Amino acid sequence: MYFSRPVSTTLILITFLSLTAFAQTAPTESNTEKNEAREKLETQAYKLLDEAIGEGQALKLWENRALAFAIAGDLYWKKDQKRARGYFRSSADELIQSEIQPKEKSDDLFAEYNFWRQRSPRSVIMLMIAKNDADLALELLKKTRPADIQAAIDAKNLPPNKNVKKNAADMLNEQKNTFLVQQELNLEQQFAIKAAEQDTEKAAKIIRESLDKGVSMSAINLIPKISEKNEDLGKELLGEVVGKLIDSSFAGNPSTELFAAQYLLTQSARPQTNTNNDQPKQIKVSDNDLRAIAEKVADYYLKSTNYQTFFSLSQIMPDLEKYAPSKIAALKQKQQEINKVIPEDARGFQEAFKTLGDPDATSETLISEAKKYPSWQKQQFYNTAVDKAVTAGDSEKIRGLLRREADSKQRDDALEYLDSKLTSKAIKDGKLEDAKLLINKSESQSSKIKMMVDLAIGFEKTNTENGHKNAVSLLDDASEMINQIPESREEVNDIIKVAVGLAIINPDKAFPYLTNLIYMSNDLLTAYALIAKYNKRSGDFRDGEIIFTQFVGVTFAGTGEALGKLAAYDFGKTANLTEQFQRSDIKTLAKFLLVQSIINGDVGLEGNRPNNVIFGSF
Repeated sequence: MYFSRPVSTTLILITFLSLTAFAQTAPTESNTEKNEAREKLETQAYKLLDEAIGEGQALKLWENRALAFAIAGDLYWKKDQKRARGYFRSSADELIQSEIQPKEKSDDLFAEYNFWRQRSPRSVIMLMIAKNDADLALELLKKTRPADIQAAIDAKNLPPNKNVKKNAADMLNEQKNTFLVQQELNLEQQFAIKAAEQDTEKAAKIIRESLDKGVSMSAINLIPKISEKNEDLGKELLGEVVGKLIDSSFAGNPSTELFAAQYLLTQSARPQTNTNNDQPKQIKVSDNDLRAIAEKVADYYLKSTNYQTFFSLSQIMPDLEKYAPSKIAALKQKQQEINKVIPEDARGFQEAFKTLGDPDATSETLISEAKKYPSWQKQQFYNTAVDKAVTAGDSEKIRGLLRREADSKQRDDALEYLDSKLTSKAIKDGKLEDAKLLINKSESQSSKIKMMVDLAIGFEKTNTENGHKNAVSLLDDASEMINQIPESREEVNDIIKVAVGLAIINPDKAFPYLTNLIYMSNDLLTAYALIAKYNKRSGDFRDGEIIFTQFVGVTFAGTGEALGKLAAYDFGKTANLTEQFQRSDIKTLAKFLLVQSIINGDVGLEGNRPNNVIFGSF
């Protein structure tokens, strides 16, 4: 059996955390009975939370203790805000103490470069606090700000000394500092998004205070939300953001402010194509300001000598032609000069980027172009072609085009992606019988299992006797297809999919699946912890304890409702599953996430950016 470490163990824990989700409440229950059942469940959840908090205080790693306190504060917010704020401050204290602890000198360039600071839970914790109290989050953000980040911010506000000659180390350090400031800026301006839900004036205040550090996409994305509630305030804030961009030097590589300026230029200059009512309104910048932004962006490209910055130029060229026509001839000449010095591999990336971003590129064009590129880019071309074809209603046409391509994993994955998109759409549209026919076309067993489970859930939600019979039949068939002793991540996934379906349609049958997967998780975690002991470069364990932020990744998205429903079905049985994890750190984490699913209806760490290794391949 060949597994990549926490990928599989994470999936298994996720299974524990997701299996429940849709256990149905008896339709004959009155509202009073439902409220009483909910109150009882929450009482049990808070009792388990207090148990987890006690265990969390005994964790070895400061980042795990900090995260435990933060989750506790978030979960207690609705019940006891005074207590919640106490937990938030305890979390901040752990972060502060971590900065004064002696640190080993690392020989790792990236560790010195500090690009992996996101391994710290600070940003996760601050966003968790901001969701509940933006003012407290701002206070604690400043208190917990590491000295090197504050120094980078101070240096950014100093006028540049053009007389100083910089060596390679100076330039590397300058680039590192720019990165640190941009990270802090983005975090601070994300607070404003949280604050906007509480108070638009407070959100605008946060954005204004952060503009001294620059402009991030968080600020721009917030403007429509503020405008919807206070149009005049939104206009004022937009004017200040535009002014900041016009005055910017677009420092840094990549430049957050350059990206923000280009986005604002294209988003405002072009007709809005997305009419989804859930999306914020289009940002409208005056023509005079668009001309000023376009001139600024064009001047940046004319001065730049970094070929990488030119990758996005072709996408904004139509907007520059409209708002900075006097610069176009010089820009095209500069682009020709840059093209001569672009390395061959980078040239291919640039061409791929241009083609994938071309709104006029047809599915046929994308399929034809795909063969020019390596496998990972080929997959992008195929999937983009599928997206365009499904939107245009040409699903069978794209299926034929893909089948004519040479056999490859990328082609097979694209066909599976097509089947999945079509089936999901049919289920969403209530065309369950059509979905059945689509499933029969799928050639991938894992894909077929997933679609069968999705369809079974769709039938169950019809709340009819015939729908339930169809659901049970589909799940029985899917159960027959899985390998009970998995030998790959795909086969672990297959078990998880079937278990989720059982949790929705017959929760009692889900528990044996969970128990077996937890036993497998225990074995895998024991093995990986041992390997990590001798692998000093491992970023997932330290001092024998797993690092929570590395373990809980975006894979948890959407699993919380499932877990909460299973707990509602049988809290005692679900909570007892946490005791079956052998490792005390995982046991504590599982308790926190179980309570999180009940109280918040969600599982995960907002803003978490886990190490990509977690999602490595087998």
